[in-house]
Amino acid sequence: MDSRNILFHFSGAYRQQDFYKGEDIEEIDCEHLQGTSCCLDRKTREWLEERIEAEGTGGIHFLDSGNYHYMTRLWIEQITQPFDLLVLDHHTDMDVPMLKELLTCGSWLRDAVEGQENLKEVYLIGPEQKDVDRIEDCHEERMHIITQEQMHQESRRKKAEGGRPIYISIDKDVMGEQWARTAWTQGDMTLEEMCGILDDFIKKREVLGVDICGEAPRSGNVAKESLWRNINEKTNDLLFEFLEDYKKAGFFEKSMIQ
Repeated sequence: MDSRNILFHFSGAYRQQDFYKGEDIEEIDCEHLQGTSCCLDRKTREWLEERIEAEGTGGIHFLDSGNYHYMTRLWIEQITQPFDLLVLDHHTDMDVPMLKELLTCGSWLRDAVEGQENLKEVYLIGPEQKDVDRIEDCHEERMHIITQEQMHQESRRKKAEGGRPIYISIDKDVMGEQWARTAWTQGDMTLEEMCGILDDFIKKREVLGVDICGEAPRSGNVAKESLWRNINEKTNDLLFEFLEDYKKAGFFEKSMIQ
């Protein structure tokens, strides 16, 4: 059977969007949880791990804003077979946390690379070169990074080739402001470019699941928030439709959950 698509309500950012309503998407209310914004509290992590354990990774997961990108770590730790990870993000998420046991939105990828043996290779697309240069111990033997400056070259197509299954994580801050408004500095990727990259990987790999984050912060300006919300909702809707078509066509791994 297909794994369920899931949408997490952490900040309430999705409450005023409609793209998921009437779709095959389960909602999980997390607004009551403590210790979730940017850093993940240990007890809350246990609650979330237990909540998603039976879902299977092979759905489309909307994580809320980039403050909750650490949820990717919780999804991929369920994977037991050797796999690769594709990350589209304007930031490296390879920070060294102040406390080793602390999982954050800026360190989750390092935690995965250093702590998950069956994660074989990571394809990180979209950070600026200056941020890549600041990575401490970037694990070059396993990390394949295409910077924002290199992103428009055709070399990325070679990266898509390979036999291992892949999990895909998208932070919409990799996109230009025409396509997304987020709480973080943004890149300049277009929706067409993003779909082209996804198309390359999905057609050549078995997909173990996909997650999407990157919503706008509250600004106190009603008109601005409405504009940002409309931009994000349109992109969320288009990405869901694009990915759901591939899922229905059988490109995603089937869940073992009955």
